[in-house]
Amino acid sequence: MITKNLQEYAKYHWASFQKSVADISSNGKTALVDSDAELYCFDDICLNLFERKKMPTSADGLSITEKEIELIEFKSGFKRKITKKSFKKEMGVCEDAGKICDAYWELFF
Repeated sequence: MITKNLQEYAKYHWASFQKSVADISSNGKTALVDSDAELYCFDDICLNLFERKKMPTSADGLSITEKEIELIEFKSGFKRKITKKSFKKEMGVCEDAGKICDAYWELFF
């Protein structure tokens, strides 16, 4: 019920804040995700609700479906070449197996 109420509220009050994922994920030059799917631009919603100096940090996108509400944050991070020498094996540990996931390891090499 809460999700349905929020869907209706968003359609009525935030329709102008809907943008494509490509637009929301853009850093001004390049989109991090190339998609025409639409989300609510949560940054724009916050700009509308708060004074700039009092605006909280926020997620980038908001998705509301009948079953869930998702806040989405896009990050570009940094680029670094991954080699067998620089790859941190502990980052590839499979929780189920308790060891390095061979399939995950092979994705890189």
